[in-house]
This record gives sequence, C-alpha cells and structure tokens, in this order.
Amino acid sequence: ETLKKPEAVSDADWTALKTNSSGILNSVISTTSKALKDFAGEVAAYKALLAIAPNDAATYSRMGVAYLQMNPPQVMDGMWALARAIALKVQGEAQVRAYLRGQVQRLQGGTVQCENLTDEQVNQMIALAGGAAERPASFKLPTADDLQKARDDTANFIPYLREGGEHGKLMWLATCGLDYPEIVAKVISVDAAADGSVVLHLFTGATSEETAAGTVADIEVKVLDQPDAKKVIVGDELKFAGTLTAYDQTPFLLHFEKGKVDPEFLPKDTKTPPKKKPGGKL
Repeated sequence: ETLKKPEAVSDADWTALKTNSSGILNSVISTTSKALKDFAGEVAAYKALLAIAPNDAATYSRMGVAYLQMNPPQVMDGMWALARAIALKVQGEAQVRAYLRGQVQRLQGGTVQCENLTDEQVNQMIALAGGAAERPASFKLPTADDLQKARDDTANFIPYLREGGEHGKLMWLATCGLDYPEIVAKVISVDAAADGSVVLHLFTGATSEETAAGTVADIEVKVLDQPDAKKVIVGDELKFAGTLTAYDQTPFLLHFEKGKVDPEFLPKDTKTPPKKKPGGKL
C-alpha cells in the first residue's frame, strides 16, 4: 500500500497489479508458514487471500486445517472454515466433510451415541457457514466435558428435554442412545406389538409422589423376549432398563428400545390349591 503509482500507469491497472502481486506474495507466505509450522502466519496469509477472493472454497479448507493445527488448536474457527468450504462446494467435498465430522467427534470425545445427531450438528454448521464468512462468537458446539456434565445432571434430565431450546438440545445430545439400567415408572397401559414385543406406556415423575399421581404416559418402552411383561398391572409401579432412542417434545414422550422389566415387578403366577372332596379325596 505504500508503493507509489507510476505516472504512466492508470489507476485501474495499478489496482489490478497490486491485487495480483498481493495474491502471489500471500500464497508464498502461506506455503512458507505451513512448512515452518507457523500456523498463525498461515491463517493470516489465507485471510489476506480471502480479502481478494472471498468465496474461494480451497482457501477456506486450508485455513480450517491450519486453525486446527495451532497450539492450542482454534477448534471452533477451524471447523467453521471447513464448513464454509463445504458450503462453497470445495473440490473433494466428501473428504472435507468426513474430516469435519471427525473433528466434531473429537471435540465431543466420541461420546455421542446417536450418530445422526453428529450429522445434524455438521449439517447445521455448514448451513450457517454458507451465509457467514466469520463464525459468530455465540456459535459453539458442546465439548465432551459439557456433555458429561449434562449426563451427570440427572435432576434435569426430563425437565430439560421438556423445556427444549439450548438446554434440551444439550441434554438430548448427551443422553440419546444411552442404556438406562433402572428407571422407576407407573404403568399407564400395555400393548402387544405385531412383532411379538410388548409395549409399555409408563409415567415417571421427578418424585415418587409425582410418579404415583401420573395419569398420562411420558415413556414408551418396547420389551423383547419377556412375554410376561404384558401381565404387568395398570396403576402399579415397576422398574425397567432400556436404551433411550428417541423422544417427542409435544406431547412429551421418551422412547426406549431393548426394554427389560425387573423380574421382581412381574406378576407371579399363583395357583389356588385344589379343594378336597368329601372323604378326604382330591
């Protein structure tokens, strides 16, 4: 910018010359910085190149990788740059998408059990990055620590899912696909499914008193290989284990698969002793 324009060169030609020279020099800087593992310098060079060509998908892709190689890694900015590259139809899109997905899994410690939720996070980020070159400061993905804290917050498990919003999203991301070894619930109704399974419609509350007073199911459990589960008594309470696979917010309903009722809560078959006939004979 400090260079003086020669008198014989037009303003348009001078601007074009400076722009072209800037592109060449910053390409050299980015390549050299990468070789020197100066990732901050590499990112700065890519930003200068994007000032010239704002929609260059390849530059965003390279910048995303550089962000992730910093010490410490600038994870969110790196993922956002990769997402923008995908939104701009970068060459080798499938490979970049797979790399971005892997970075999301790494951030979350591989603890998200429902893979479709990882894909949803990736797709949401790509959609948002398609409309914004810079990541909004408010946009973040939960970390492995965030997810573990949500799992440990058992008191808010159902309340947060009922609430929805950011609390609900975090809780669902943390709990979808988890195996729950013991949930106490009240039996509202029982159905037999076409595949031979038993479907229990249950209610669980925040307290034992709330559970006892429940009248509308907020849990649906599919029980396999336990035919006696159809004998549970409506209105009684039981304990069950199952895998949380889905939920509806309105009306609120948790869906569990691979359910198993604690045998202690299954009705026992009791046969009335036969009465003796006169004479002491049966």
